[in-house]
Amino acid sequence: MILEKLQIIEKTINSELSSKIQNSTIKYDELLIEIDDKDLIDVIQFLKLNDNCKFRQLIDIAGVDYPQDEKRFELIYLFLSHELNIRIKLLIKLSVDVVIKPFSEKSFARSLNSSGISFRLSEKESNFIPILMHLFSIHK
Repeated sequence: MILEKLQIIEKTINSELSSKIQNSTIKYDELLIEIDDKDLIDVIQFLKLNDNCKFRQLIDIAGVDYPQDEKRFELIYLFLSHELNIRIKLLIKLSVDVVIKPFSEKSFARSLNSSGISFRLSEKESNFIPILMHLFSIHK
């Protein structure tokens, strides 16, 4: 049942956002979608507003650093659709030379909230604030 729902959602996302999706896979009853950082807001808006998706809750943001890779930082956004009872993940890979525009955490919070996303970061997650700030600043 879950696999069938995920396959329908994957097909919908890949057909509607074909130019923005780099890769998508279903593994362990979860859909993982890889996108470019410049497409983050557009993809999130689609996942939230599309009638077949309805991913309206951001559950978590996780970051991983792979120093050996060219794009060493991976950010994973975990979303939940209450209506469908399904979770999906968005993956973004970033290199070290990402240009970070300086602005405050307050304006970063406003950027997220204006997208309809509320968030809270722990002290450990604060290392990724500059990267997260960059991702949302490129859409201004």
